[in-house]
Order: sequence, then structure tokens, then C-alpha cells
Amino acid sequence: MNQKFLDAFEEPFIALKYYTLKDSYVPLPDENMKSEKIDLRKVKIPQNIVDIYWYIEGEHDEEDWEFLGKIKYGDSFKYIYFNAWCDYTGFDCQGGIKIYISGSKDKLEKYAVNFDN
Repeated sequence: MNQKFLDAFEEPFIALKYYTLKDSYVPLPDENMKSEKIDLRKVKIPQNIVDIYWYIEGEHDEEDWEFLGKIKYGDSFKYIYFNAWCDYTGFDCQGGIKIYISGSKDKLEKYAVNFDN
């Protein structure tokens, strides 16, 4: 994993102790418009990240931390979009994390990623 990326996301990854994966996960629809089934027990962040397509290093009260990447998911792979924000005092005061996981990168780009920022 790219050390520059890990350094840029150190703070939001530490914040996952406060904002658990279960609480941060946002389900996406499957082809039948039902929630895509994702077993969160198979997801470890940042340990399971295998590829980063792009990322934005966040800043307190200014810019969200965001990345789109690929994660190991059991014996296969899934795609992930991660978005985190916090106020000037940090994640332990006011902040949030949203994590979208899908078998389809296109679905993440369609339903989760906000390219208007």
C-alpha cells in the first residue's frame, strides 16, 4: 500500500474506532433495487485495501477525505468509496464517515461518489 496515501488517511482510519464500519457503511442497491449484500466481517480497513484509483487528502473543517479503491473481500475483491469529515477539533468531537462497498465500481461512481466537489 502506498505510504503517502496511508499517511494522508491516518486520522480518519484511526477515527474508525469511534465510527465503526457497521455504523459507517451505506448499502447500495443491487439489480433488483434491494440492498446489495455485503458481509462486513470480510472487510478490514485499511488492511484489506489493495488498490487506490484516486484520493483527496482532507483537512479539518475544509475538505473531506475521500478515496475510491479496491479491497480484498474473502477470496475475491470489492470496490470501496470512503468519505470522512470532521470539524477543526477532530473526529472525536464532530465528524462522520461513510463507507460504500460494491461488487461494481460503476455502481459506486453512479450512486456514491460526488464528482461535483
